[in-house]
Amino acid sequence: MQRTASTLAQRIIGVSMNETSNTLLAKDHLLKYTDKPVRITTLQEIAKECGISGIEAYLGATKECDDHIMVALNANEPESHESTFVHELLHIMLDYEKFPNVVINEQFAINNLSPQLSSHLSKLQGYISSAIDHPEIYLRMKENYALDMEKYFNNLLNQKKNRFAKKMNFKSKEEEVFSNQQDILDGLEYFYYGDAQREELLKIFRDVSVSAYNSCLGLHRAISRIGMHDPISCRKAAEKIKMHLVKYGDKRNLGFLNNMWHALDIV
Repeated sequence: MQRTASTLAQRIIGVSMNETSNTLLAKDHLLKYTDKPVRITTLQEIAKECGISGIEAYLGATKECDDHIMVALNANEPESHESTFVHELLHIMLDYEKFPNVVINEQFAINNLSPQLSSHLSKLQGYISSAIDHPEIYLRMKENYALDMEKYFNNLLNQKKNRFAKKMNFKSKEEEVFSNQQDILDGLEYFYYGDAQREELLKIFRDVSVSAYNSCLGLHRAISRIGMHDPISCRKAAEKIKMHLVKYGDKRNLGFLNNMWHALDIV
C-alpha cells in the first residue's frame, strides 16, 4: 500500500502534520475503542499539562483527557510526525485492550521518598510504560501500517545516541547504579529496532556500561520467553521488569533510591 498525503493538515502553533493514509487508518482503528477527538499539540504543552520535564526532545507523547486525546509531536522532527502519530495512538489502543499500566503508589511515596525524589516518579513511570508497550507497538507499526520504519528507527537511533552522549561523570556510586537501571529499561526496546540500528545502539550501550548491558540482555531474554504481545503475558513480563530493576539495585547497595522503583505499581 502506497503512503499518500492528503491536502488536509492539522495545525497548531509550532506543529503541523499532514494527514496520510496511515494517520487516517490509525484514527479508524482508534474508533473501535473511543470516539474522542484527537488534538495535536507540542511537547512543551503536554509537558506542562502533565507536570513532566525533560521530554521536549522526544519524538512524541500522548495523554488521554476526559473529552479528547492529546498527541504531542516534536516540531523539530517533521519527518517523524506520521510514524510518531501512529505510535502514540497505539499507546492509547493498548490501554483500551487492557495491556498493563504503571501507576504511582502515592502513599508509599509519601512514606518512603522525599518530595524531591517523588517529583521524578512520573518520568520513571513513563520509562516503564514504554518498555511494556513498545514491543507490541513496533510489531503493529510494521505489520498494520505502510510506514517508513527505517526512517523512524533512524530518528530513534539519533535520539538514543544523544542520550548516551549526555551521560556525565557521576557524583556517587549510587547515582551511577540508578542511571544504569534507567539504561536497562531504555535498552529493552533496542532489540525491536531494525537490524542496523539495533547493532549500533547495543554496541554503544555495551561500551558505556558492560554491567547494565549484560543485565539488560539477560532481562530481554527472560521477558521474550514470557511474551509481550497479549495483556496477560505482558503483565507477567512487566512484573519481571520491575523486580529485575529492584534486584539490580539491591545487589549494588543502591539504598533509598531503590524505593523509586518500589513506588511504581503494575496494574
